[in-house]
Amino acid sequence: MLKALIAVQLRASFSMLFQIGARGKKSTPVKKILVGLLVGYIVGVLGVSTGFFFKTMLDAFTAAQLHWLYFAIAGITAFVLGFIGSVYMAQSALFAAKDNETLLSMPIPSHLILLSRTCTLYLLTLLFQAVILVPALVVWLIYQPFSLGMLVMFVLCALLLPFLVLVLSFLLGWLLAQISQRVRFKNLLIILFSLAFMAAYFILYSRLMSELANLLQRGSEITAAVRRVFVPAYHMGIAITQQSVISLLVFAAFCLIPFGLVMLVIASNYNKVLTTVRGGPKVLYKGGGIRQGSLMGALTKKELRRFFSSPIYMLNSAITLVMMLGGAIYLLFNSKVITDLTTQMAMPSQLIGLVIVLAIALMSASVTMSSSAISLEGKQFWIIQTLPVSALQSLLAKAAAHVIICFPPIAITGIIMGLLFQFNAFYCVMSILLPLCTALFFALFGLLINLHFPKMSWQSETEVVKQSMSAFLAMFLGMTLMAGLGILYIAKLAEYIKPEAYLMMITGFFLILSGLIYLYFRAKAEGMYLRLSEAKK
Repeated sequence: MLKALIAVQLRASFSMLFQIGARGKKSTPVKKILVGLLVGYIVGVLGVSTGFFFKTMLDAFTAAQLHWLYFAIAGITAFVLGFIGSVYMAQSALFAAKDNETLLSMPIPSHLILLSRTCTLYLLTLLFQAVILVPALVVWLIYQPFSLGMLVMFVLCALLLPFLVLVLSFLLGWLLAQISQRVRFKNLLIILFSLAFMAAYFILYSRLMSELANLLQRGSEITAAVRRVFVPAYHMGIAITQQSVISLLVFAAFCLIPFGLVMLVIASNYNKVLTTVRGGPKVLYKGGGIRQGSLMGALTKKELRRFFSSPIYMLNSAITLVMMLGGAIYLLFNSKVITDLTTQMAMPSQLIGLVIVLAIALMSASVTMSSSAISLEGKQFWIIQTLPVSALQSLLAKAAAHVIICFPPIAITGIIMGLLFQFNAFYCVMSILLPLCTALFFALFGLLINLHFPKMSWQSETEVVKQSMSAFLAMFLGMTLMAGLGILYIAKLAEYIKPEAYLMMITGFFLILSGLIYLYFRAKAEGMYLRLSEAKK
């Protein structure tokens, strides 16, 4: 039974590669090839870029005779990436999955449900960490002598490391689940807590990395510093490079003992957690006048309520807006960074405005709210079909909500950047106008992708927001397109086109594409909505 449960969980997690949403049909060979090429390309790009990073690090540590530190830092980096990838999946999959009632109604012990979901999260975390660990191993095997003992130790440490990640992910997921059950303004508190936790985590991590970089210059002090601060990473590095069984056992103890304790605590009341339903706060209705609103206004408000009611949806689809706004506010109170930044960029003053505007547009393009909006309707998609609204109106309302969410951070960031970099009137306007046009295009483009890659059958919102093909494509294509436009100008077009003219061209480009997508929706939306509705029957 455990094997069947794990298989179901894995099929749900990786269905984006084999199914096209709610239709449940196998992908055609052409689509499989295209998806495979896309995934292969992305993996290749990540592998090569990560490999260059580890090659530089290996050269430095080899000169300092600190080979163990190479794998220690690889383990720390993999831990961070694995935590980012698994933390919200843990909260959703373990404590808030949509199939809880279905599974509990069957003769399946709760500990098997917990174990199956844990195994799935373990495999997904292992996959996230492989993005870091595999390039690190390849670089080592290319430039260092081969050792079978080292390879065996590396594999064992790589298999143990996800357990350490899951400890932190489970604890935070459990805490988020408790908050969501007991607090009235749970969504706001979950968002604030999650952002504060992640900010504190990455600030601490960056400071420790900076300290390690300083310690490299002092040589002998680094061993004591890493052993004191990153004890598991130290023993991981020693176990791999020196084939130390003792260090391997110490590293295994750090990974398995806390994991076992956390699992025992969760398993002891897991059935209670799944079956506890706490009602929301009672609200006393006060009668009053009712004001009639417009149809589009009502649909847009519905989408906004849907967005703000789901912390997972908010954090995963719009986290770049928070980062953009937070970065602007940070620069506002740290003016010295502006001077250092402009010096490091080493660009003519007329290019700095273009780079800043494109950077804001890049962050705007990274918002993937609309690419999940249709899929999140899920089993309630039929409700849209019963309302006196057209498919086009429904799509435009989802796009409008996307743009409305993006507007305040974009406007505030644009104003702050204009003040800090002393933009002229043109760049002040473009720092808001171009990112808004970018947001409009990617709002419509995300819906277009979601129509072609819907994922209507899901057990957890995480499957839609983080693991669906539409969200994946929207994020990747958005960042790639905006980065490509910036690189194209700096590398090829700067000699021929003024920055102001180029920004206006990009703005017009996105407006034209947005209009084309709108015309496509007018012609095809009804039929595509009908097919989605029929697939749900």
